[in-house]
Amino acid sequence: MPYPIYREPTKDLFSQGDILNPKSLRLTLKGHQDYFVDRPYFRRYMVLTQTCDLDRTREMADFIFLAVVRKLSDVFGMRHVEDRRARNRTFNLLRDLYNHNYNKRGLFYLPENANCGIEEESVADLRVMFSLHKASYPDLLRARCGAITELYAAQLGHIAGHMFSRVATPGWNEVNPNVDLDDHAESVQKSIIDREQNMLSELKRAESGCFINNCKEPVSTYRWLPVKEENDEWLYEPHVLCEGHAKLYEEQRAGRTREIEA
Repeated sequence: MPYPIYREPTKDLFSQGDILNPKSLRLTLKGHQDYFVDRPYFRRYMVLTQTCDLDRTREMADFIFLAVVRKLSDVFGMRHVEDRRARNRTFNLLRDLYNHNYNKRGLFYLPENANCGIEEESVADLRVMFSLHKASYPDLLRARCGAITELYAAQLGHIAGHMFSRVATPGWNEVNPNVDLDDHAESVQKSIIDREQNMLSELKRAESGCFINNCKEPVSTYRWLPVKEENDEWLYEPHVLCEGHAKLYEEQRAGRTREIEA
């Protein structure tokens, strides 16, 4: 699918929107950003710091900010497709993503291009970011596997900095005249629905009822729940829930208050 977003990285010059391979940064991150080192769902990193602040010929920023890149299919789960209202929100979000419009989720769409390290449709998650000291500049350069054009880098920075308006990047229909946006968004949404329904069916076969003890309500969905703490980190597993306990968990999750208790 043609898409005028990518370009060759500029030799010896770091730029906003550059795409990095995490495997090349393992030693650099160890002891500084351990959380991000080996997470399999953080497929790539993307530079958020403005290009002018990365110029080593002038006063350079002390820290370089990076966002994680995740597969698009990893971003959406059961709660995004479990009822008509959720599906409508997901459909509209997909449309915004493909047009690089502002979205409250802070996601920046990256179309498939294996030559730039994006093996399948992905997003930069601008709400999950970290920083490295400018002393790591050479390591970051070596980790580059792709870059985006100045226009899309400007929109990336605009979304990251303001989250309210947008640069006038080309719309989907302008760059993909032979691919209907609604059809593409509907196809992606259907694949999410099919995957999540299969997961729910498997969990229903494996579990006798709602994960919450003594709950007799019929199960209707599932969530990835924090089930135990190990090495100061919660481990998450998928479990079926009734509608009421799923709603309770979402309320707790939104408030970042406490884990759901079985």
